[in-house]
Amino acid sequence: MRGSIRDEMRPFIVRIAARRFGPTAVASASSLLLLLAMGCGDSNSDGARDASGPRDAQPEDASTPADGDAPPGDCERPATSCPDLQPLLGGPCRGELTCSYRDPNGVDTWSYRCVDGAWQGEPTCLTRAGCPVPPLVEACRDPFEGTVAGATVRIGKPGPGPLVPFADGERVEPVWGGQGLPMVALRIEVTGADEVACTRLRTRFTLDGEDSPEIPGTVTLRCGRSLDVQVIVPYDIACEERLFDFVLRVALDGIGEARARLTMMGGVRCTG
Repeated sequence: MRGSIRDEMRPFIVRIAARRFGPTAVASASSLLLLLAMGCGDSNSDGARDASGPRDAQPEDASTPADGDAPPGDCERPATSCPDLQPLLGGPCRGELTCSYRDPNGVDTWSYRCVDGAWQGEPTCLTRAGCPVPPLVEACRDPFEGTVAGATVRIGKPGPGPLVPFADGERVEPVWGGQGLPMVALRIEVTGADEVACTRLRTRFTLDGEDSPEIPGTVTLRCGRSLDVQVIVPYDIACEERLFDFVLRVALDGIGEARARLTMMGGVRCTG
């Protein structure tokens, strides 16, 4: 499946990267394709904790799950030890934690620290293509495999507090990644499936009647809510000067899906 994901997304991402930044960016885009193929719920080592890095900054007790999360009753569930998977920048943590993770490019290493209750991380940036991309979603292992009847999925604006759903046709500002690719930032909220803490995630865009390749992954739910999720927009938003009117579909396996028609202005960041 991972090879299929890379093959389907490569024409979109490499074309945009090459057009905007030249041949050097193609290698960087390839690193991003590796990141997109992560988080599908298997036991691969991409983005996993570096065995040479410190695992625990403080003793764990029997009430703390092995992945470093606090007991399930706490909706925020701050990590109290180094999670097995590379954390989402800004995600909740607690304690004086220092963790190391190998980047999917196989060259760089990420150093994470818990600062004021949130994860901060920096890569070594050893490749010619520049710095690698951090996780775009709080991934997880062992995703939910069942079916929940009557659950509802909503997507809306990023940020803390109650979810604010996207309005129909709402104009959103792109979030620009380190590789120069535009992204939509959002949060996911699920009602009627409180017992689900990890689920498979699938995203797809539709523009002018044409579907983009579907990108699978996993996402952590904290009492039915995700942290901020960033989804790469597979269109040349930066250089094509027009209003892009597309539909974003977010599906959670066995739970449900949500769709939002969004607009985004193009031609605002072209360097080519």
